[in-house]
Amino acid sequence: MNPRVVHLTFGDGEYPFAINIGEARELEALKGVGIGAVYKRILAGDWHHDDCYQIIRLGMIGGGMTPAEALQKCRTYVLDRPFAEAVPVALAVLLAAFHSAETGKAPASEPAMASPLAG
Repeated sequence: MNPRVVHLTFGDGEYPFAINIGEARELEALKGVGIGAVYKRILAGDWHHDDCYQIIRLGMIGGGMTPAEALQKCRTYVLDRPFAEAVPVALAVLLAAFHSAETGKAPASEPAMASPLAG
């Protein structure tokens, strides 16, 4: 079992999400910064809308969805929906990638998170 896989309610159902090495590299190429920098932005509430969009899209692909299906889901459930729906999903996907979906939370040494909706 992939410890990075997390099952989340998104849009019209529940789906598996995972950011594996390939998805992490694609996210870094798309954003022009390392995955750690994207993670810090989300935690600090200094996120860009495209951060959330790409994390969710790539997370769905890493969870087993085809790229075409993931793109369609993101177009439907991220682009024209309130930010409050996408940010928590993106954060949960990154938390699972960094800390394992098995625990679902960051270790005690993780800095306190600002509201992810502040950005």
